Amino acid sequence: MKKLLILLLACLTIPAHADLGPKPQITVFLENAPRGEIYVDLLREFSGSKPLKNRDKYDQKMLETLETYDMDGWRPMLTNGVPLLFGTIDGRITDIRTYYSKNERVFSYFSTPKLFKIIAVDEKCKIVVSDILERKTMHVTVRFDMATGKAQIEESWNPPFPF
Repeated sequence: MKKLLILLLACLTIPAHADLGPKPQITVFLENAPRGEIYVDLLREFSGSKPLKNRDKYDQKMLETLETYDMDGWRPMLTNGVPLLFGTIDGRITDIRTYYSKNERVFSYFSTPKLFKIIAVDEKCKIVVSDILERKTMHVTVRFDMATGKAQIEESWNPPFPF
């Protein structure tokens, strides 16, 4: 009995991680993107900002173009340090038709917005912004045409909940 009590007490000291289950996710595929570095972010209406971590690894002119974008309160989320949003803004387009071309960006976790726009900045600091999109399910895939600025939600997915 004493050994069982010690075993139970030992189990109570094991840390538990309660971050289970699916999280919201937006996957953006770039189409008709120019070759070279492309920065992509999600726009949402908000105020305030925090500095982006590891700023020195980014092209400063392209980063500043993103950071200072503010059209009617719609501002870039990752670039302005919105917490609880995972993703990356940078990626080099080599050949848009190949799987490894970095034409895909994934944004996920708790701050993934319901209403959003997509913003892309190329090496010449040309800005392309989509219309407002709505995430109606947990996971959405968006095709964003940089030549026209049109974005279309292609598929949606709601993960099954066993409880």
